[in-house]
Order: sequence, then structure tokens, then C-alpha cells
Amino acid sequence: SCTDCTNPTVTKFGTYTVEGIINTCKSSNTVTVKEADTLLVINKNGDFCQVQKVELSIGEASKYSNISWNPIAGLSCNNCANPTVTAPGIYKITAKKGNCKTSGKIEVVSNPPALVVDNLKLCEGSKNNIIIQNSNLFTNYNWTPVAGLSNPKIANPEVSTPNTYTVNANTIFGNCPVKGTVTVTAGTKASNIAFTYDPNQIVNGNDQNINISITGTNIDLGATAWTNPTAIGSNIQISSNDINGSIKTILVKIKSADGCFTNDTAKVYKVIFPSVFTPEDASAGFENNKIFQSLPFGKDITMTELAIFTRWGVRVHYDATDKSPKEWNGFNDNDTSHSECPTDVYIYVAKFAPVKAKDKVLIVKGQVTLLR
Repeated sequence: SCTDCTNPTVTKFGTYTVEGIINTCKSSNTVTVKEADTLLVINKNGDFCQVQKVELSIGEASKYSNISWNPIAGLSCNNCANPTVTAPGIYKITAKKGNCKTSGKIEVVSNPPALVVDNLKLCEGSKNNIIIQNSNLFTNYNWTPVAGLSNPKIANPEVSTPNTYTVNANTIFGNCPVKGTVTVTAGTKASNIAFTYDPNQIVNGNDQNINISITGTNIDLGATAWTNPTAIGSNIQISSNDINGSIKTILVKIKSADGCFTNDTAKVYKVIFPSVFTPEDASAGFENNKIFQSLPFGKDITMTELAIFTRWGVRVHYDATDKSPKEWNGFNDNDTSHSECPTDVYIYVAKFAPVKAKDKVLIVKGQVTLLR
């Protein structure tokens, strides 16, 4: 406003230099004029529906005076540095820092936590609980539809029917309405199950082991459980000594990738041929050993072929008829005179098939000694 006065006023920011004479000596100094600090609302302790009240605060509050907040509604005080608010909105503040007026603003929003519900798979005939994440943040649950739920008024009802369910609730803080959905789908069972037998489904005598394994799709083989014998995994080994009688049914509990269990059964058949037979010996104790045939093996399998060979590979008997049981009386069927076969060791090859799976041929081989 003036350059030769002691107290000029300035209208621009910058650095100014003043010179003067004291007695006869020259002297000078500088002064910097800058913009006053802007008031910043730097803190709030959350948003509504996460806390019950939101506290506002300004930085370096002791340096400010003449504080005024607006709007006044919802504020615990309108002239303090740290008011609490009870309603969302934009809050403005004016104040003085020194002789300078300054202002600022902050927005308080309604920001409820998300109500997240985990989707789940439901196995046939089973029940499961719906899971809401952080359910302690909510209250006043109301599920729809009601059918299929154990209790529509709780956070984690038990569900028994696949469907899409909707839940309405309120937040603990702020009583804000929230909503979530969950899709309950039917779990997939283990499918395309097949049992693989090695070497086949029939064990012969008392000295043979058989491996049974499971193949298929959508199977959790690590959770597959066998009973009698008990095992976990995709395969078991069973000895013919474990089979009491002619058939052994093994229950298998199979878990799918969706966690659904189903049961299936594997069957092992035990066939026993005599190691010696005496076609001409009718003495006591041997009268039932005049015909070579297998011991009874049940109704689930049938012998489709029986062939007898000499130790040199000459076939002396063959039966592929529907006759049952198939047997050998010790004569050479390929000889026109139907002569008796001499005492010797003979090779038998028998073919079997399960009654319900006749295309699955199972072969049993062994030796028998004919005594005359």
C-alpha cells in the first residue's frame, strides 16, 4: 500500500525487503508473506453400521479457534474440535488459525459390512448347516423360502433341500438392513464306478491272492473305504483264505469330489477243484470222489467251459454245453473207443462267468491227479 511507511499492507504472497537508517547507519531485513495453513479434517473412527457413533477430529486442534461445524443436526457439539455424529452426511468446518480463516469438510457414510453366505453342496438324503461369514455382526435374521430350513430365524439354519435361499438381517451397529443369498445345490455322487480284478474275479483253492481296484470319474479315491477287509484307498488285496464259503461280498464306501458318499459292492467267488480223483475206487471214503468237478460255488456264477489236457497238451475232455455241473469221469472223449485215461497228472482249464455279466469270462487253471 506504501513503500516509505512503517506498516504497509500487502495483497500478494512473496518475500519483501525493507531498508532504513538508524542514526547514520543503513540497515535492512526481509519478510515472507505466505498462505495460511488449510484446516484438514484428518480422522474419523469408522462409518455407520460398523460403529454406533462416528467421531471426527482435526489435526493440531490447539492451533485453531472460532471452530464452527455444520450442519448442526446429528452433532454432539458444533464448536469443538472432536464432535461425534449420529447420522451420515457431509460435515463442514470453519475456524481461525491466528487471524486467518480456514475451512474443511469430511463425509461420513453408511457402510454396513457385507453379509456373505457360503454356497454349499447337499448330498442326497443328508442335511447341512448354512454358514454366514462373521455372523456375530448381524441380528434379526429372516430366511426365505422357509421350506427346507430347520429354523428361518437363526444365522445358520440346517438345510435339507437344494434351493436358492435369501436372508434379510440387520447389523449389530447402526441397525442397518443387509441382505444375502445362498445357493444350495445337489452334490454329485461318485459315478461310472468300475471294479477291476487281477487276475480275475475268481480265486482258486487256498493259496491265491486277488487285487481289486476302483476306477471311475468324480471319485475321491483317498477317501474310499473298504469293509471286510477294512482298507482306505483305491484298491485292496484279498486272499482266498479270507473267503468262507464260495462267495465274498465286500462293501465299498466311495466318496465323490463333492463329498457325497455312496455304497457299492465288489464280489469275489471262490472255486475249489479237487487235486486228486479216483474214478474206479468205490471203497469207503472214496465213493464221492469218482467224478472230477468243482465244489459248489453258489448261484451267482456259472461254469461255461471245462477242458482237460494231458501233460503234453493233448485234450481228452471238453464240455461247453449248458449242462450243469460240468464234470469229467476220467475217460478220453476224443478217443473213438472212449478209453480210460491212465493214472497221471492232468491239466484242467475252466471258464466261468457271473450270471449277471456273462460277457466277463473268468478262467481258473490247475492240475489234478487221476488215480486208478
